[in-house]
Amino acid sequence: MPIIVTSQEVTATPISDRLYGHFIELGYGVQVEPMWSEMFFNRSFEPFTPYKWINKEWYDLWLDPKHPEKGYKTDWSQEDWHHSGYEHNPWFAVPGDEGPLEITDESTFILPRSATLDIEIGLTSEGARHGETCLKVVNGESEAWGGFAQAGKVIQKEAGYKFRGFLKSDTPGAHAEVRIYAQGDWAAPLFTAPVGPIGEEWEEFSCTFHNKVYEGRAVFSLWIAPGATVYTDCFSLMPTNTRHGWRPEVVEAAARINPKVIRWPGGCFASFYNWRDGIGPYDQRKPQPSYFWGGQNANDVGTAELATFAKMLGADSMICVNLHHPTKQFYEVYWNDESKGPHGFDFPHFADPAQGAREAADWVAYCNLPVGAHPMADQRAEHGYPEPFGVRFWEMDNESLRWFTPTAYAEAVAAYSQAMKAVDPSIQIGLITYGEEYKKQIPEMLAIAGAHVDFLADRAWGEAQLLAVLEPMRAYNAACGTTIRYCDTEWLAHQDEPDAFNHVASDAWTGETKSYRFSKWRYAMNIFRNFLMWRRQGGDVLFVNFNNFANTHSQCVIDTPKEGAYLTAAGHVFEMISRAPAAWPLALDGYTVDAKADYQVQAEWDLGRERLVLSIVNMAAEPRSETFDLTPLERVFTNAQLSQLAANSLTTMNTLEHPDMIRRLDSERGSVGVSYSLDIPAYSLTQVILAAE
Repeated sequence: MPIIVTSQEVTATPISDRLYGHFIELGYGVQVEPMWSEMFFNRSFEPFTPYKWINKEWYDLWLDPKHPEKGYKTDWSQEDWHHSGYEHNPWFAVPGDEGPLEITDESTFILPRSATLDIEIGLTSEGARHGETCLKVVNGESEAWGGFAQAGKVIQKEAGYKFRGFLKSDTPGAHAEVRIYAQGDWAAPLFTAPVGPIGEEWEEFSCTFHNKVYEGRAVFSLWIAPGATVYTDCFSLMPTNTRHGWRPEVVEAAARINPKVIRWPGGCFASFYNWRDGIGPYDQRKPQPSYFWGGQNANDVGTAELATFAKMLGADSMICVNLHHPTKQFYEVYWNDESKGPHGFDFPHFADPAQGAREAADWVAYCNLPVGAHPMADQRAEHGYPEPFGVRFWEMDNESLRWFTPTAYAEAVAAYSQAMKAVDPSIQIGLITYGEEYKKQIPEMLAIAGAHVDFLADRAWGEAQLLAVLEPMRAYNAACGTTIRYCDTEWLAHQDEPDAFNHVASDAWTGETKSYRFSKWRYAMNIFRNFLMWRRQGGDVLFVNFNNFANTHSQCVIDTPKEGAYLTAAGHVFEMISRAPAAWPLALDGYTVDAKADYQVQAEWDLGRERLVLSIVNMAAEPRSETFDLTPLERVFTNAQLSQLAANSLTTMNTLEHPDMIRRLDSERGSVGVSYSLDIPAYSLTQVILAAE
């Protein structure tokens, strides 16, 4: 029997044109770094902060998640999500070799001695130019040159690369030489450039390498003259063809995703972030540990870089704001287990709520006000960005239940909102509503902060959780005449797998991790059918930010290894679904909605009711055929544009070597009339756009 598409619209407001959002988190296990064009690992020569237990948990690195005392994986290259962008290439003394690329809590990523010559390198805090430490290089040889190097630089034919770095020396008239070698071949360098004479004070040196022929992995090295001692700091090696600092191939892949909103800089990272650390000239930004996750944050990517990235893609920025709280000085209270929470740092500057509100207001001014309207806007212009970034959405912290009770949080949000909207009344403020205690007290929180917020920043894993927040939101709007909307600010597509978020929920751990699931076609198909659920709520749902955008142990829409960039299985879904003009969901006869069913269909008008969108999910192993009766719409359809995504199995995934394991078929048909039939492959997603007369 055909499915009858009725003319009955099931929502009072149209689907949001900002629905398909995304999320980028700084300081989280090499997520942003492979997107950015900087080619050095630890370019500032800083001590490496070990990755914390929570990073190991999210990366599924524990050998036995139920018994962390058994240890963790140190060779990430064995994971199916691994690519070259995750490499932690050490600085090593040359002549020498980088050795195995293991990542342990003891790793310094500094290999201090040459195996063949008297060459020694090491970190020192004596007079560092950038950050807390610099690299001291001692050539103890009387005749031979030696120095230090970093491997793993992937270079392209007909491309240019610029090196720059600061050097000083205790040795009068010291000289050095930049050499770039094909990795594995020390016989003759691809490029050389003299450096010097090097004086007693820090001085910047630079050179540009125009690569004509070689393509592949290369080694950057700096060689020091015999008997010299040289200090180095704040190095950089970048291609000359970046897109505002971003890799061009990354921007191209990201544009295919078509994001409408991008949330940044966190996540958990945002709760310990001072936005001023990520603005201004790169050489004046101080590299820091990633306080929550462990690892490094170079601060090369900050407000201007992320806002510019979003604008290049036509997306709105959503900033997650650090709400100061006294307990943040020492603890990142993790739910109810403080033993997992001490961050090991002293943050008195994050302990004063009033100061935090002033900092947030200044951030708004830096992002949104025109030159001359505020000192922060003038500072933005001094940093090379005269035009405002126009950041619309501001979320009040991340997982605030770590520090705030529901009512105390609502009071803080009201205070922050008033300070921030005094600077720019057009911004929209988000109130967190996830967490058991927060969800119980949504009416009480709205009574305190409702007049000061514009959206609820929630996290729902399925339809029941979504409705539990929509119902009190709608009731408040009806009672108060407000238009607060719902947003899911950090969403994982786990609707059909109740224990997927907690991969150690069962007594017998099977070895199938979150990271394994994230990259597979079944997870990507969940994205599509979950968005059908979001769309059935109409305009009450403003946007849903998929977690994450890039490189997050396959929990992403694009992967960006050094050799290129490609869409994951999830990325292919967003490339297709984000371009659907769906606006008005329609009731269907002959079909009952079940948000967890493996076979689902949905029909929606576009905003002007000129095009009809048909969406079909088939997660089963059997193909099907479907017919839609369009007669009740009283329109004749003249054209059908069909797009289908399919794979050989639910566990199919894309890789750099095989970026199209998820197959896409596009076709067009004319003279549709008032009935439309099509074949539905196994393991497929289908989107049809029908044009009406």
